[in-house]
Amino acid sequence: MAKDGTIDEELTRENTISIEGFIWNTEGLPHPDSIEGIGKSGWRSGMVKVKISDLEKMGFIRKPEEPAHSFFLESIDSEIMEDSYEEGEGSYTGCGLPMTPLAEKFRSKEEMLKWVEDNYGFTDFEENESPGIMATTKTVANHSSEQNGGWMEPTEKEVELWKLGRGKLYAENVTIRYHKT
Repeated sequence: MAKDGTIDEELTRENTISIEGFIWNTEGLPHPDSIEGIGKSGWRSGMVKVKISDLEKMGFIRKPEEPAHSFFLESIDSEIMEDSYEEGEGSYTGCGLPMTPLAEKFRSKEEMLKWVEDNYGFTDFEENESPGIMATTKTVANHSSEQNGGWMEPTEKEVELWKLGRGKLYAENVTIRYHKT
């Protein structure tokens, strides 16, 4: 294996490599059966053999053509504002997602944004004037008083009433902070 963590070309992903004197927690491996000579519980040290494909899955090594993790997602937060269809955003409701540290690593900005969508449901981020900050706004309805309620996507009926000035919706302004590594 090269010093930068890439796989030497003569190795295939099904080869195993020996790691001497390496401390290993077998609980975290995707395929514990691919490790020879180590039990499945606790920490062990000594000589182990591990499939290269498992090391790739865990992020310890990468193919030469794959970039290293180059985006670090620091945090996400949101503020929920009253929103009038005619007049735009109004007062802050005191609600939203407080600054939440994330500490997640990604190979690309697209992969990072997909993770945010999958885990938080927010899309359509735009770059902020400040580097390392992206923002988006999502229209939400307050269903807090209902069972299993909360700030949710409005129904078509709620949007109709809001546009007519007979209903209230809110703008959830979401910000993510990240940096390139």
